[in-house]
Amino acid sequence: MTDRVAPRLIDADAQIIHHEGSRVLFVANRNRMSDQGVCLPLSMVAVLERLDGHRSLIDLQSEVVEATGHRFEMKLIEQILHMLDGVFVLDTEKYRDRKQEIKQAFLDSPVREPICAGGVYSEERDELIEELDAIYARQGGAGSLPKDVKPEGSLRCVLAPHIDFRRGRQSFGFSFREIVERSDATVFVIIGTSHYSLDRFILTRKDFKTPLGIAKTDQAYVDSIANHFGESCFRDEMAHQPEHSIELEVVLLQHALAGRRDFRVVPLLVGSFGDRVDEEADPSDDPEISRMIESLREAEKVSAERVCYIVSGDLAHIGPKFGDHWKIDDSKSEWCRRADDELLKILESGNETDLFQFMTKEKDERRVCGFPPLYVALSAANPCRGRRLYYDQFVDPKGTEIVSFAAMAFDGE
Repeated sequence: MTDRVAPRLIDADAQIIHHEGSRVLFVANRNRMSDQGVCLPLSMVAVLERLDGHRSLIDLQSEVVEATGHRFEMKLIEQILHMLDGVFVLDTEKYRDRKQEIKQAFLDSPVREPICAGGVYSEERDELIEELDAIYARQGGAGSLPKDVKPEGSLRCVLAPHIDFRRGRQSFGFSFREIVERSDATVFVIIGTSHYSLDRFILTRKDFKTPLGIAKTDQAYVDSIANHFGESCFRDEMAHQPEHSIELEVVLLQHALAGRRDFRVVPLLVGSFGDRVDEEADPSDDPEISRMIESLREAEKVSAERVCYIVSGDLAHIGPKFGDHWKIDDSKSEWCRRADDELLKILESGNETDLFQFMTKEKDERRVCGFPPLYVALSAANPCRGRRLYYDQFVDPKGTEIVSFAAMAFDGE
């Protein structure tokens, strides 16, 4: 059967890790269709690179042998394909059945189930509360949340990271302490970076389940946005299923406001604005973007509740892991820090046009993933000023990546 076509590699996240004393290639489904992955010898990169769905097995084998100079038995290639199929990274019937199964389960459920519990944070309620308490209590952190405080209500928006809690350390605490101390909102519009969809905007009406309980989604507010924008904002609702950027903020919000007041969320994912940056075309001139901004403004205008925006987005993503052809070192870290300093100073204006001009100047060289949700939130919330609360970088000791992130508060009049 070596004349059959080798299946296409799909939705695969591959990275080099250390496993049992060796460097190996770890491959998993990037959309979290499985909680498992496979470890492969680094030599298997040559196989993965050629899984485009057009080569027969025999052609695949001969090309890999020619490219590497090593002997690859057909039995080994078939074994590797079987392993990859088992973690749903090949375009096969097994993959399609699993994808449909996950989609149907998501659509049938009234809640969006947590996907970070048991990984990014503890799935046990008490342990999770301890983990979140520690974010504030760490040295250099925001300090423990005040027990009795009456917020004065001038906070319009916060920027919070969505890097995992381990790498983001105490950064999250600064944004959510601001919410506790300075926001009296009962509705939080959480605008997060979308990592799993090509659509520009994705809403969901589903409540968010976490180990801390159910965070209710404001159905009327979501409907108000959709009525103005159009039902296309639900077209790829499945993008919410594997996405972490809103889930992390929901967990932090549940923890920060526990025992203080009830609240509801409005979960909105925002996709890339790369086309606007490449063309140096103001996002507000794009009909879809301007319609969403207007939809958010209108929904807040007709709401009887106090509203605060939470932007879930990190800053730079640089290094070989993200496609750069140079290794991370101190000079790259310092370059990134200087550029972030300039960006955060620009954000103090609270003006989305200033933000866009910075992005066009950089040409998104540093892959600032928080740009699209920030642009939308600043346009909708229209704050008068921003304040930098915290900044940090995760610098991978192996030199593969730097991810930078910040906490900011944006005030109204």
